[in-house]
Amino acid sequence: MYALHLLVLRSCFFLGNAPWVQLNTFAEKWLIQSTIHLRAKPNKTKTMKLLAVNPVTIQVVPEIRIGSRWRCPNTLIAMVIIGLHCSTAVAAPSIFTTWIGGDGGGPTDWGNPANWSNGVANGSAYEATFGLAGSTAAADLGNANRSVGGFKFLADVNTSITTNGVGQTITTSTAGGECFINVLGGSHEIGANITGNGNLRMKGTGDITFGQQVTAATFAIGSMSNASNPSYTGTVTFLGDVHGRGIDFGDQAYLSRSPLTIVVGANIYNTYSSSNFFSGITVRANAGSHLVHDTYYGSLISDVTFEGPGDLTFDKPWIDTDGADSATWTVNGTGKVICKNLGSWDVLLNLLGFGILPPVGIVKSGSGMLEFQGTSSYTKNTEITGGVLIATQPAALPGYLAGKVSVQSGGTLAVRVGGLVGVDEQWSGAELDGLLATNAFGVGSSLGIEVLIGNVFAHASDIGITQPGKGFVKLGGGIVNLTAANTYLGPTLVADGTLLVDGSLATDSEVTVATAGTLAGSGIVSGPVVAAGAISPGYGIGTLTTGGTVLTGTYQCEIDGVDADALHAGALNIAGSTLVFSQINPPTATSYTIATYTGVLGGFFACSTIPAGYVLDYGSAGQIKLIQSALTGYAAWAYSHANNESANFDFDKDGMANGIEYFMGQTGSGFTANPPLVDNLGVRTVTWLRGPSAVATFKVQYSNNLQEWTDVVPPDPSIDTSISTEVTYTLPPGPEVYCRLVVTVP
Repeated sequence: MYALHLLVLRSCFFLGNAPWVQLNTFAEKWLIQSTIHLRAKPNKTKTMKLLAVNPVTIQVVPEIRIGSRWRCPNTLIAMVIIGLHCSTAVAAPSIFTTWIGGDGGGPTDWGNPANWSNGVANGSAYEATFGLAGSTAAADLGNANRSVGGFKFLADVNTSITTNGVGQTITTSTAGGECFINVLGGSHEIGANITGNGNLRMKGTGDITFGQQVTAATFAIGSMSNASNPSYTGTVTFLGDVHGRGIDFGDQAYLSRSPLTIVVGANIYNTYSSSNFFSGITVRANAGSHLVHDTYYGSLISDVTFEGPGDLTFDKPWIDTDGADSATWTVNGTGKVICKNLGSWDVLLNLLGFGILPPVGIVKSGSGMLEFQGTSSYTKNTEITGGVLIATQPAALPGYLAGKVSVQSGGTLAVRVGGLVGVDEQWSGAELDGLLATNAFGVGSSLGIEVLIGNVFAHASDIGITQPGKGFVKLGGGIVNLTAANTYLGPTLVADGTLLVDGSLATDSEVTVATAGTLAGSGIVSGPVVAAGAISPGYGIGTLTTGGTVLTGTYQCEIDGVDADALHAGALNIAGSTLVFSQINPPTATSYTIATYTGVLGGFFACSTIPAGYVLDYGSAGQIKLIQSALTGYAAWAYSHANNESANFDFDKDGMANGIEYFMGQTGSGFTANPPLVDNLGVRTVTWLRGPSAVATFKVQYSNNLQEWTDVVPPDPSIDTSISTEVTYTLPPGPEVYCRLVVTVP
């Protein structure tokens, strides 16, 4: 159909079995006066091509659309308009319409919000392409809402779609069809809400961030069961909530695995069907706590990798094994994955009447933490090959009495104990013994006991009586008291809270106390101890015996009248540690032996809590004492912290003289840094700390050549002592001015 200047289409129907219908014209203007219908057969693709040899102008009287009454399931209808210069927007037939900019006169710049509507108020179902020549990198929607049929982000321009507020919305105008977000490459961001009643689909390899809420009928990221949803392998970040009636991340089981990454920064709400986390994907939780909520069936989770730093909770999870006998969940990072009432796909299908399927299990791998809460209904084995699996109650770990749990080297199975019996249904001591008696802990594995803060759990059985090659991990902010003679040979880790040892630990068990942990009790810890956290003998006043001990954390020593805590160690290295005294009752004894050691002593305690009238004494062989003394001022300080050296010496060799450290309220047993020079608009100042109990006089000296020094003493206006714990000096002007603090002690 040809015309010289004008092409008029009236009541046109394009039928037939060809995969596409092409209309060629040299007309400079097309006038379309009625609906164009395109017919296709089921499971086929039909494309209508309107090919303009020269750029033309299209004027649309009603619309161009695909007749819905002919649309068949699994049929793709596409329309491509090539080389157009449009004076009036064309209402798109479906999301499969792609607008390809022609001679530059058309709306190729989708970075300009005006081109989103292009003459039709708030309405365009075209695929908005970003990254074309002439496009801007940032599209600001202002305060307006926009409609679009889809997005295409090219690799050569990183696009940011921004708004002037948080309420702007982009509506996917699909009329119940499918909306594609095609990310060909690069890294892009959509800062507006995304909403629509159609199905939202992702394809491409680039990265995209959704800055606000995303709502769709269904949301699929990855390969699905037909060619209408090709694979996506980039990283999708959700900073707002995701809402859908069916949410799929990754490939279905019978397709190749999709190496895409989902970053969860808010919550995911699935209101129908199930949310699917297919094999091969990575789910990364941003900092904080996030929820995956399913109203109906639940979340089907295949072989998935989870990463922190945030926590991710599934309130209705199911194990999906891709036809295998178990699924492997790899959890890495500092966050936690929490599963409430974990079930399995075979159990669900059996309940739905799909026949009897073989039981499935779970493999926990990775260095992170997975937690099972409530009642789990999967029926096969639980295997832990790495990291920590916490079962908060016996019902969360099915088959544990039947020996269906195995913990491999590098893995830890932890149980939660110490709660109120009959209230929170945590493990009892007898149930813990049953777990140890019937399940396999390999050499290099560990048993973990978690006690929540405020709770105390005492265990009188040897946790090493079976599988002695395992280790032990103390978790949670509460207290565990091991009162038995424990024979396990693996390492002991106090990761959090307090481990009381009122019984004993074997010589071969090396003890590590993390910064959030405390080793306490009045028992015997025969192996070596490395403590970045705290050592606190007793539970109240007590004596703790350890092997060779390296303490870089805190020694917590209680005093109660004539009694005090004591640490008996082998070799003792306390360099970089802090001694903290606390008084149940004020000290009344003349001397307290707070530590003994049979090997070499390394370093000295830093301590700012020495009771008045006492000093620390390191002079007795193999002992550290707190003794009464008549010494005061610098003499008492030097006795406790500087081995009685004079004020002009540097006991800890940090470049700061003893007298200066005394004046600044430092302990002299660790590095003391010089204060920085602060320049505020040309006014230069230096501030030294001033210990509230230091008895000394001081002056400041300045020099231009480091040879000749000028004294400055209070009440010179350049010295500010208005804050009792600071001395601030304002340097005189000049290109090269140096200053120093000089302290004199009585």
